[in-house]
Amino acid sequence: MDFFAGLEIADEQDDTRLSREDRINRAFEESKRSYKNERVLTEPGWFNSDLSVEERLNSSSRALREVEWTVQQLYLQRKYGECLQMSIDFLDALDKMDDVSTGAPDEPRQELRRRELLDIGIRCALKVNDKRTAKELADRSRPSWRTNAGLACAAADAYVLASQPYDAITASLDAISFRGPIHPFLTPLCRAVGLLQAQHTHADMAGQSPELTAARELYAILHAFEQRARAGVSLSLSAKPAGAKSDALPAVPQPTEEQVQAWTKALSIPENDAVRLVKLCCNTDDASEEKDVPRSVRTL
Repeated sequence: MDFFAGLEIADEQDDTRLSREDRINRAFEESKRSYKNERVLTEPGWFNSDLSVEERLNSSSRALREVEWTVQQLYLQRKYGECLQMSIDFLDALDKMDDVSTGAPDEPRQELRRRELLDIGIRCALKVNDKRTAKELADRSRPSWRTNAGLACAAADAYVLASQPYDAITASLDAISFRGPIHPFLTPLCRAVGLLQAQHTHADMAGQSPELTAARELYAILHAFEQRARAGVSLSLSAKPAGAKSDALPAVPQPTEEQVQAWTKALSIPENDAVRLVKLCCNTDDASEEKDVPRSVRTL
């Protein structure tokens, strides 16, 4: 016997009930009416401002990053004069600030940002041939030379531009001591010694002074060393077998330690730099080859 046979089952419908599709359409129309127009595209250079660097830094908590982006944009746009001035203004402002850098915990305040600004500023000064500013920025970068080879190399180029060969030698040797005798660091060192040679040539027209002779000999060694390092890079990128490396590289003269010491003494090169030049010139095999020794990640 079917107990439910007499039941009448009906799905009541009323005029207020809507289908699922109608509800979705109604919600969509409501969202369109309530939506406020917003700018969905970011305008190029939105972080730029007509305010001075100091005014910008006092106006917003994001100003540090925004000014930094402006400096980078100016450099990429090759507006070196404007970039140089803003870099200097930014560096001066950072010197007055007490903010702690968000970089490595062992870095001084804002040191990471200062290093980048000094590097950009020096490169801009080199581009616009501003000797005085290049030297001033190189002087400010001196504390970072032993831990930032790229900045030391840029400073060496700045000193060469400013006709300060002894400072250029120190900066180049700091870079070489930190990262090794690769040709980007040997090049400003050669130029610095070449500048010494030019200065003594101008002072001694006869060309017989011991200073000029020392500069010529030292330049010849360093230039050969730089050419060997440059050729080593080209050879390592070629398809030649590794066994042909030593034969393919140009030879470097082998002076004695006494000779290099005599040259550095004649040129009045500071003792610390003289010691490093002796080591560099008299140990070309050790200096030009990578050694399988543990190195800090910071030196790679």
